[in-house]
Amino acid sequence: MINNIILINDNNLIIPDKKKIKEWVAVSLKHIKKKANITLRTFTKPDMQELNNKFRKINSPTNILAFPYKGENNLSKDNRLLGDLAICPDVIVKEAEQQEKNIDSHFAHIIIHGVLHLAGYTHDDNKNAKVMENTECKILEFFNIDDPYIKEKECL
Repeated sequence: MINNIILINDNNLIIPDKKKIKEWVAVSLKHIKKKANITLRTFTKPDMQELNNKFRKINSPTNILAFPYKGENNLSKDNRLLGDLAICPDVIVKEAEQQEKNIDSHFAHIIIHGVLHLAGYTHDDNKNAKVMENTECKILEFFNIDDPYIKEKECL
């Protein structure tokens, strides 16, 4: 499968190794049988708060936002644009520390979560949430990362 993952960290925020991030995205896409191009860009907390407020009407920073591509996709099947991911490393690190999780593992989970949103997965009801969480768990297993929902439920 051909995937092009563009990682933009022009504000030099602290993030996991770029190879790891690209592997998390690539394995996620392979697991859900998608060939696609994705852009992942880092944002500071104030910038992420602004984005979250603009697009979700929530006036606080969030860990990730997914912007699925909705335009004409006239590119070849192997070259389609899936969308853009906006991540806020400071929020992800703070969450990992508060939840006593490994920081890289939490980054992996959040990025995989975002890729699934780009592919159309949602957690807008219990049924969809269960499908999305189980898919996340299966992808995380590939990286030997523990179930992030272990306190809430077990992966099937």
